[in-house]
Amino acid sequence: LKTHAGWTYQQLTPGTFLWHEPHGQTMLVTPTGTRDLTDP
Repeated sequence: LKTHAGWTYQQLTPGTFLWHEPHGQTMLVTPTGTRDLTDP
């Protein structure tokens, strides 16, 4: 996604990432799953 769709990410801790989509969506990805942090 980051190569062709413009997503960027930050590694918060080993195995935990915060992904940002160009249109404002933010996802938290952890070893236990993915959570959408985007404001409704």
